[in-house]
Amino acid sequence: MKSSLPILVCLAAIACGQAVRAQPAAAQSAPGAQGANASVPGGDALIEQVVRSVAAAPSISAKLRHRVELLDRTLLGTGVYLQQGRGDERKFRLEMELRTVLFATQVQHVCDGSRLWTLEELDGNRDLGTVDLVRLRRGQPSSKGQPPSPTMWLSLGGLPRLLVHLQEAFVFDKVVESNLDDLCVLSVEGKWTRGKLAAWLPDQRQAIEKGEQPNLGPLTPNVPHRVVLHVGCDDRFPYRIEYWGPADGQGGAEKLMVVLELYEVQIDAPVDPAQFVFQPPEGVTPRDRTDEYMRRFGVEDPPISEATRRRRFRR
Repeated sequence: MKSSLPILVCLAAIACGQAVRAQPAAAQSAPGAQGANASVPGGDALIEQVVRSVAAAPSISAKLRHRVELLDRTLLGTGVYLQQGRGDERKFRLEMELRTVLFATQVQHVCDGSRLWTLEELDGNRDLGTVDLVRLRRGQPSSKGQPPSPTMWLSLGGLPRLLVHLQEAFVFDKVVESNLDDLCVLSVEGKWTRGKLAAWLPDQRQAIEKGEQPNLGPLTPNVPHRVVLHVGCDDRFPYRIEYWGPADGQGGAEKLMVVLELYEVQIDAPVDPAQFVFQPPEGVTPRDRTDEYMRRFGVEDPPISEATRRRRFRR
């Protein structure tokens, strides 16, 4: 069975400090909030604080919900996200139900730090896969293909890896103090770096490098035009992540493509290590999805050195 949701290989996000119910629309600016707080950092500085805070968390557990509007299809999801450890040793577990008007898919992803297991169930059929994350991390950028869908970066290391991707791929500008329900948040918008856009839109490279506004129309439909983060004013944890893209047939209009909302979050609470040990179901043969993931992330194996070639030849 092929994956029924190739653009949503892994969805997870996190918040900190207290339960929060995010409102469906973007956070509303508080009266007089812009520029009122002298301690509010710039956009890139704020993202750096967020990356460090989330990466330093010994463990994270949260419930999540999300909504996707893409390719004339609405996808709703609810689930649980668990994370433990730091760096390449970080482990995570995601369990989620994804629903459209036609079907519901159960998704389970378990990462032990070096290998990712993916299990997707649709109409009684099971698709079991494995991904060699060590090989994936060693991959070098390839000139082929468009960028992966927004949330796929979670597959490389949970929320910390997603945030690092945002930091590397987007330039974040002005920060606005806002309200997300009754929670004070700092809202910041990010736009693709010139380097990313020039690589994906080679016909516009010169204009992009000069700082001119690019035409983002040629990008594939699953690629957002900008991202918005809503971060707790006090704890610097992301409570809501939004991806905005073009609304079909409406000129310059935009639509909310993907939104991740977080609640019932616990930081540094005990997490059973058994949650990160995957037990393959009986009677299902796993398939290696490493090559598939490398294509989606736009990376390829590094070239083999001459010394390695000689050693292999001697064998």
